Amino acid sequence: MCNPGQGCTGCPDDCGACPPSCGDGVTDPNENETCDDGNAVNCDGCSDICESENLMDDSDEDGVPNACDNCPLVANLDQEDLDDDGIGDACDDEILLEGALVVGSGKVVSKFTLSG
Repeated sequence: MCNPGQGCTGCPDDCGACPPSCGDGVTDPNENETCDDGNAVNCDGCSDICESENLMDDSDEDGVPNACDNCPLVANLDQEDLDDDGIGDACDDEILLEGALVVGSGKVVSKFTLSG
């Protein structure tokens, strides 16, 4: 028997019909999917949650569509996000790094590089 979260891969023969799922390559409107390109990759026209992405709008004209831009109103082609919070450094009012001591307000401008 299949476990509910197991899906159809690696499922024994008695599993029955595969439940619909985002990323299976079949658009299922009953699951509110507007697209399904068979993967869980964003910025390819169909998001990882099977919603259509508009890849034409680019408000800051940096070459990165708004749907994929971590700072859609300020040009930042490199999409740097030093603190990995999903907000591009060009828009981030507070860049917090693990173990960083923040005194006062403003951005942390130091960048650390990993070694070894």
